[in-house]
Amino acid sequence: MGRRVIQQTVAQLGELDEHGRLEARALARHLIGEPEQAGLFDDGSEHLTVPVRLKGIRVERARQFGDVYLALALWRGTGLAQLCGELLPCGKEQVAWEKMAAVLVTAVV
Repeated sequence: MGRRVIQQTVAQLGELDEHGRLEARALARHLIGEPEQAGLFDDGSEHLTVPVRLKGIRVERARQFGDVYLALALWRGTGLAQLCGELLPCGKEQVAWEKMAAVLVTAVV
């Protein structure tokens, strides 16, 4: 009782200024340990605008993947994948225990 809650924004995932984007990329490289793949989508069309009739747009069969991708990236980046691979050796199972552990953890996300 009587304790104050202090919150600090670590990253705002909306619009980031140049400094925020650099910090987010550095954090991602630190956690994941892999080079960014954003270059796969850089085709120079980010400044291209196209008129769209909003009444004609609908979403079909939408899939969420960002939360699971982030969870798996953190799983690998923190070394949990490697640790589980060492502690849970493969046997005769069809799905490796390390992968099953990752699925169970990311399913909670």
